[in-house]
Amino acid sequence: PINFNNHRLHIFPAGHMLGSAQLVIEGEETMVYTGDIKMRRNLTAEPIEIVHCDILIMEATFGHPRYVFPPQSEIYARLKNEIEQTLNQKGIPIIFGYSLGKAQEAIAVIQSFGYKVTTQAKIKQYLEIYQKYRISFKPVTTLDEEWGDVLVLPLNNKWRNFVAPILKKRTIFLSGWGIDPSAKYQFQVDTVLPFSDHCDYNELKRYVEIAKPKKVYILSSFNELVNDLKRKGIQAKSIQ
Repeated sequence: PINFNNHRLHIFPAGHMLGSAQLVIEGEETMVYTGDIKMRRNLTAEPIEIVHCDILIMEATFGHPRYVFPPQSEIYARLKNEIEQTLNQKGIPIIFGYSLGKAQEAIAVIQSFGYKVTTQAKIKQYLEIYQKYRISFKPVTTLDEEWGDVLVLPLNNKWRNFVAPILKKRTIFLSGWGIDPSAKYQFQVDTVLPFSDHCDYNELKRYVEIAKPKKVYILSSFNELVNDLKRKGIQAKSIQ
């Protein structure tokens, strides 16, 4: 904790990825800034905590009612099925995700299915940092070693070009944007699974219900959450 001008600042877990944190400032009123948050339990991050507050400043990436994610178990089952079908067809499953946070969570889930994972050097370096904080993984190989069953790579043009010559493959991007039917065309992959490290719309509303703030400020490209909270009598405002 840091004390300044009769206020106290400290942090608490956000559930988004390993080490992700929310900020709380305590004084005459208690104010929380969430940053990116996830209510569902990650395999590779501390569970979220929610603090009662007077003022809540909330990141709401998926602050629109259409973004309601399936149960996490269903998403895992869909990912496993995509991998199994690709391997049965003698293809290579290629999982795209952000290098830090998403890739580590994806590797933990894929390894729990019993598959061997190959990844690129940067993601492996992050894995080693996770392991220092007692998040365990089975061994992974890098692309200059013998490949395992599944590739886990960042999604950018460099790695799209890298996998382009592979004739038999299936490319899968893990993102909450997978709720949108057009997502696979936007991200130029075969499929996008709504495997997200953020809250969906219902979880954002649930967070507000638990925190019980007097005022809520929403950081989002959508206005629907603000309007929904206002209809429930909650003083809410967008600060895009």
